[in-house]
Amino acid sequence: MTVCDKCGKEVDDRDRFCHACGAPIAGVTQGKEVTQAPAAAVKPALPVSLSEEELRAKAEKKVKARVVMLRHAGVYVIMNLFFVAVWALTGNGYPWFLWSVIGWGLGLALHALGYFLGSRSEAVMHKLVEREMEKLGRPRG
Repeated sequence: MTVCDKCGKEVDDRDRFCHACGAPIAGVTQGKEVTQAPAAAVKPALPVSLSEEELRAKAEKKVKARVVMLRHAGVYVIMNLFFVAVWALTGNGYPWFLWSVIGWGLGLALHALGYFLGSRSEAVMHKLVEREMEKLGRPRG
């Protein structure tokens, strides 16, 4: 068995390309030239570095998302304190303000989850798209 230089997976000695990453296996030649990986197996390279403009746009997007999330949390706290004050001033009956606290709190929790998982979810989405592209590119049969 041979080991792929790129990913370290074991490959059969007869294989020209790694089945895991698509890299050509060192030393396997076809005629005089070393073979190249099929187009479907080659993954697009990720950008090594972002330009100043792209970096600024990405930073602005993250800051804007943080500000929006914090504004949402602030409005949630202020409004629910107002609802509790109205409830307390009108006789302390049925605690109806809890419906707002729970319902709006769930919305705020989902907003915060989306904010904190934002970059991770983009990475997961990218990975899923790559998998789907690989499936579509594979010959059937």
